[in-house]
Amino acid sequence: MKNTLLEFFRSVNPTVTPQMFAKIAHLFRYQHIKGQTKIQSPESRSKMVFILEGVLAYYIIDIAGEQKVCCFSTDSDNQFAGFYLSQSSYREQIGHERLEVVSGSARILTFDLVELEEAIWRLDLKSLYDVYREVIRECLARFVKSYSRRLETGQTARDEYLYLKAHKAYLFESGIQQKHIASYLGISPQYLSKLVSELEREEFAIV
Repeated sequence: MKNTLLEFFRSVNPTVTPQMFAKIAHLFRYQHIKGQTKIQSPESRSKMVFILEGVLAYYIIDIAGEQKVCCFSTDSDNQFAGFYLSQSSYREQIGHERLEVVSGSARILTFDLVELEEAIWRLDLKSLYDVYREVIRECLARFVKSYSRRLETGQTARDEYLYLKAHKAYLFESGIQQKHIASYLGISPQYLSKLVSELEREEFAIV
């Protein structure tokens, strides 16, 4: 990525220095993981996951208690595309929210929020605490914006698929399995295959 994590922190709060950051750098864990790997938050813990390379799908639990894709993200979406994984009493009753690598592989950076907050207060790094809170707010706001757009537009599966083709082209370049896109659209993989075939025939007819 063009920007380092330190630069990202400084973009949120310019008073963060390399010396400050060095005191908590050991809490950030870099991982290179294979496609279809599921990422969950440990029991009773919350963590941040930043995408350095690759494509991830964010699965949530719907009202029926089933996991479905809420949104996709990649390193090119934002300066640091991040997800906030947490647990609540509701989620603990029926399962965990999770991320899944839907590209061939991915590089991610993670940190445990409890560990980071404890270190920040122990070392009296108040500037970093501001960053820590802002990072969480930005990730939650991005999630709400993505999810709200779908709810507010009320688009059909066809319209939403065309939106993905136009605005999330990286999904179709990453070798993503159709089951993830179908889950996002709220349809079966079989119906998605039929929809794609129809769109291809329409495109061929126009040409």
